[in-house]
Amino acid sequence: MLKRIFISNPKDQDLIFDQFDPANSTWLVSDIRSKLDVQQKLLNKKGFLPSDAVLRASELWKIFLTRVRPDLRVVSREFVLVWLAQRLSHYEHQENSEPSTHSDISLDGMARTAYEYLTQLMPILSHPHGQDIMIEWFASHPASATRWHSWWDLCIKLWVDLLAEGIVALPWISGVLVNESLLTPFWSRALVVYLEADLNQVEADLLTQLSSMIDVTIVCPTPAWRSEFPRTMAAYSVFENKIHEEIEINKNGGMARSGSGNPEGLYLRQTSFVRQTTMLAEIKESVAKVRKWLDRGVELNRIAILAPDIEEYWVVLSEYLQQEGIPSSKSNLTLLHEFDDVSKWLARMRLYSGSFIEADLEASLFGSERQAAMDYERFRQFYSALYERKDLYRTKEVEDVFHSLEEDLTSTEKIMTKAEFVPWAIEHMPDASQWSALEDLLQRIELDCPSHYAMSLSQWVKFCEKLAARIEVKIQNGAADGLTCSNIGSGVMSEVSHLVLLGLTEEGLRENSKTGILLSDIMSLTQSYGFHLQSEDQMRREFAVRWLLEGSFEEIHLSTPETNFLGDILAPSWLWIRGARELGVENKVSVPRPTRWDELQAAQLQEMARNRVWTEPQFRYLQRRISEDLGETKLAPVSGVELRTLSPSAIEDYLDCPFIFAAKRLFGLSDVQEIDLDVDPLRRGSFMHKMLELLLEEPLRFQRTDQEWDVLLEKCKSESQLELADLRLWPSIKKKNRDLGERFLSFEKSYREMFPRMRTVARELVVEGYLRPTTGELVKTKEPDSVRFVGRIDRVDADEFGNLVILDYKSSISSASQYGQWIQKNQIQLLLYAMAIEGGLTNLGKKPVLGAFYYSMRPLNRDQGFKVECADQGLYDLDDKRKKNRISFEEKENLFSQGRGLIQKVISQIHSGEYEPHPRDPKDCTNCRWSQICRAPHLNS
Repeated sequence: MLKRIFISNPKDQDLIFDQFDPANSTWLVSDIRSKLDVQQKLLNKKGFLPSDAVLRASELWKIFLTRVRPDLRVVSREFVLVWLAQRLSHYEHQENSEPSTHSDISLDGMARTAYEYLTQLMPILSHPHGQDIMIEWFASHPASATRWHSWWDLCIKLWVDLLAEGIVALPWISGVLVNESLLTPFWSRALVVYLEADLNQVEADLLTQLSSMIDVTIVCPTPAWRSEFPRTMAAYSVFENKIHEEIEINKNGGMARSGSGNPEGLYLRQTSFVRQTTMLAEIKESVAKVRKWLDRGVELNRIAILAPDIEEYWVVLSEYLQQEGIPSSKSNLTLLHEFDDVSKWLARMRLYSGSFIEADLEASLFGSERQAAMDYERFRQFYSALYERKDLYRTKEVEDVFHSLEEDLTSTEKIMTKAEFVPWAIEHMPDASQWSALEDLLQRIELDCPSHYAMSLSQWVKFCEKLAARIEVKIQNGAADGLTCSNIGSGVMSEVSHLVLLGLTEEGLRENSKTGILLSDIMSLTQSYGFHLQSEDQMRREFAVRWLLEGSFEEIHLSTPETNFLGDILAPSWLWIRGARELGVENKVSVPRPTRWDELQAAQLQEMARNRVWTEPQFRYLQRRISEDLGETKLAPVSGVELRTLSPSAIEDYLDCPFIFAAKRLFGLSDVQEIDLDVDPLRRGSFMHKMLELLLEEPLRFQRTDQEWDVLLEKCKSESQLELADLRLWPSIKKKNRDLGERFLSFEKSYREMFPRMRTVARELVVEGYLRPTTGELVKTKEPDSVRFVGRIDRVDADEFGNLVILDYKSSISSASQYGQWIQKNQIQLLLYAMAIEGGLTNLGKKPVLGAFYYSMRPLNRDQGFKVECADQGLYDLDDKRKKNRISFEEKENLFSQGRGLIQKVISQIHSGEYEPHPRDPKDCTNCRWSQICRAPHLNS
């Protein structure tokens, strides 16, 4: 017998519940939270509870399926999506099998869409004459045929294959059962159905069939505004003309037999509508609201915070509640793939199944307790940019670790059964794995996947990824009497008197259709052939909110944000706008009230220390560090560090910014750029220097054959240790550098014809000596407190008189300056090298340096620097008086004196441990590679 009870508000269900007999009846709900709430109420009332006294609708249909269709196995959505993707890939390789309308959709996207069509069309797909009916229907509905006929054809093929495999997804069960005729012998308990807006028409069909043999009571929400949601309540119209008895909850709380009538059931309460700037502001205001209610004496278990998706808020909301000292009944959950061992395991399996992303490689190499195969900085340089699988073999260390990878990869598309895949997966688990998390995934694979089913290795790995991203693990239980935090429409909320609703936006309350099947199509199929299909109802969540608001709450706080956590603009829902208008609330953004966290953050440091229960040393340390970061206190000198060696580049680093010097030379940090398709300037410069060094080998030759050029450039690549992301880049790099080399030799030939007495006497000349801290002089022998000085000069030219010119190669003239700007720009490398040679710090002995130039490759030029005038030499000319590179002997000595002063200053400050970030030009900080770890006060803003 089919009975219907009308209720005008959620509280009325209590009258039905009082008469519910759990020994002989089953209360049917839609979600797990509602099930737990009803079970708890029954336990409190009866003290015992049969296992099938309260069931979710999906659980009931699953019970029927196992009894009616034992040939079908229920599997997870994740498994079905992987299965669908594999079948679609198989269809794709069959000639003329893929519908043209699907060509612009990815395989995974196509699988998701096919899943939605299968869910919606299942009552027809599982019908014995469903195909014939749809051929007839499409013929009379050409517009619908254009829109989704190809998807219907695809679903037919997929359903045939699914039946052959014997698998079905949970949402499809009701669509399969509706075409089974022998349901009632498998169930004898009466049903009380309270599904609110979650009841769909297919389930209504099933319940109607069941009512022929058992008592089925439909609890029908009938608020005064029900007519505004015709599509949401369409499932309840399936029962029309089939009801044997109707009961209406009257205004006095009694039950009376009736055929119509919907009392409003209004309750006196205080309602507020608030619009916030962001979701974060919503959280702050809601927590402040809860605190206000608690201060007024409201019990915590009578307060609830609800949202369309509470998990979207929970990460931040839980932190605010913790700071406020408010316990929540919501347990803290985390997804399985967020466990370190599981993420490492998935990374290894992806890597061995064909993936080559840097994150997977890093997790595999450094994600265990074993000794790493290579230095991490070296790994970052080589593997920060990966484009294809063979990029894994850029270094011998990685190649040795994955020497068997290519063999494994050749079998990634090999079809494997579950019995073959599971041992393979266990074999690739990281060292020292915690089995507790990994066992959850293996157990789910065992339960979810049919034993006989086989698929490719890559699909198995993808299946594991989907499962790990779906399985929730409880990491902390909620408080039994804590604040309720849940989704809207989840739970009966019978004990709650004060309610906060978050996220009342159009995006949060409206659900978009995932298929091309329109409501008119569904209505036509119902009228013509009697099929009821599940329809995508955009207003289901909005109905759930309005139905919830019919409850007997004393205070309700409704909130909508203007933006989400990502900054995307959101629109307030029509429900919120209409309610705000009815109460005359201004549609303006509100400022959230301060919470305990705000008070802690705004407190003085001394008060914060008391609130956080810091020890006195902790407080003093933090106080000093904050003062240092604000620039109010000078950084304490770094003590206990012995300065052993300096080079010209190190001195330049210190002059540019002491922090850069400390990062490189003191902390040992690396700023070498990662290897990518574009060779970075440092590696390009090293290769160029090596090529120019080899081109000037004696005997000097200005012409070379193609073969000689090829040999020379290969030698340059080897000796400069040029590392490439892809060896296919090498031919273009070789050609570009050969062009540069030929132009360089042509320029050298012309220059040497102008100065026939000039010859190159040193290439990559080693400089080694000591710096005298007291005077800044460069000396050959070690003295007390002296600092070792090392360097390497790119090139030294000489004439027959022993006069020298030193040259430093530059790829571009833009970074070169005349000597008058060297001190100002901290470009003192050539200056120090000139001082070093005249101090006898090279194997050339003490020789006069008459010139120091930057040798630019673009354009070819060697005039930037200084040239001593009034000297008898054969190394350069002084014809162009406009250039500011002329220097007298007196000016040269003054330049050397300034260099000694800089050396003395740098050594003194380094010895004092002064490494504060004081850049020569703060504008350079915007492009500085070290700015992300720098604590300079001017970077605080």
